[in-house]
Amino acid sequence: MGYAGTKGNRLLQRYDSNAPAPGAGNINARRPVTTLEVPGLSYIIPSLADTFRREFSANSNYNAMQIKVEKRMSAGLSLLASYVWSKTISDARGGADAGGTAPNAVQDKNNFQAEKSLADEHFPHRFVMSSNYDVPFGRGRTFGAGMPRWADLIIGQWAVGGILTFNSGRRVNIGVQGDPANVGTASSARPNAVPGQSPNLPGEERTLARWFNTAAFVRQPNFTFGNAGRNLVQAPGLRNLDLAMYKVFRFDESRYLQLRGEFFNASNTPFFGAPGNTLGLATFGLINGAADARIVQIAAKFYF
Repeated sequence: MGYAGTKGNRLLQRYDSNAPAPGAGNINARRPVTTLEVPGLSYIIPSLADTFRREFSANSNYNAMQIKVEKRMSAGLSLLASYVWSKTISDARGGADAGGTAPNAVQDKNNFQAEKSLADEHFPHRFVMSSNYDVPFGRGRTFGAGMPRWADLIIGQWAVGGILTFNSGRRVNIGVQGDPANVGTASSARPNAVPGQSPNLPGEERTLARWFNTAAFVRQPNFTFGNAGRNLVQAPGLRNLDLAMYKVFRFDESRYLQLRGEFFNASNTPFFGAPGNTLGLATFGLINGAADARIVQIAAKFYF
């Protein structure tokens, strides 16, 4: 058992440094900088729009309790299990578009504090156990070491293995349809949070048609920023079991044939996607997708 923690300072983030304050009228005409003169050119660039700035000013922190249990191979069994209970906080998503849940542009460039929240990488609970077991039946094993070869071909030389995973769901950032603030960054707009309303429902109240408390959010008045934080909702978690079964047919000490069956998501437990996160759309709070169902594959390997 141990503790792990990291603190990140001066991390890369991106935002529109030329975003206007909320208001009515033409967006570009209200930007702090509306024209640009490039030295050496004989003309001025008019109607300057967004100018995305990348700077090393973001922060993050990660704290975790980590537990590992390991059984080295003995009596045909090996096992490795680990559990992590953690919390990850950041005030920006980063400078790239790949892999995140929240937009990588801030909602209000004059209020970076409003971006501090549970990070896209926050998965509070994660448990993984992997194991492999040589079933002790067959020639040369604990039980049936002297069994006839024909019996060994049927019930001997089997092995099973698997990976069991339980993982918390990823964060879901709540957005709002359109650009209520009228600042040209609709993708980063968030609604208002309703006081006293928790966005996450108790487990027994969650359904695919209403995964979170949609009543916890309302569209903000025009020409204002929403006060809801980033990543307030948690998507469904992962419960997955991958299994493998092996059968060995030995010809001599160094040559043998292995038949193997592999079952991904062996229990066929659905891993649902994230709910709709845009207030104002009919899919708000609705889950309408899932990962692959059970996959089975058979293979043969000859060792020599």
